[in-house]
Amino acid sequence: MQRASHITQEANDIILKLLVFLSTDGERLERFLALSGLVPGDLRERHGDPVFQGFLLDYLFQDDPITQAFCSEIEISPEQLMRLRHKLPGGGEWNGTD
Repeated sequence: MQRASHITQEANDIILKLLVFLSTDGERLERFLALSGLVPGDLRERHGDPVFQGFLLDYLFQDDPITQAFCSEIEISPEQLMRLRHKLPGGGEWNGTD
């Protein structure tokens, strides 16, 4: 259970940083909201939901320049972010190392 708790805390921290990252650029945030069908209140309510966290990371991975910018901003490699994604619901199997 401690492992799941660690994943949840790590995901929460990164997702909050990702939401801030998206929010600091109005166009970027509007695009995400338009494509996802969400409204800002949904982000506040669902940021801790592991399924939503996986969805948000999937969205991020669809745009390499934005993924690189986000990873650079929070000083994390895309591979680390992908490993986290694979630990969340719907993430599939990860063949890399932990």
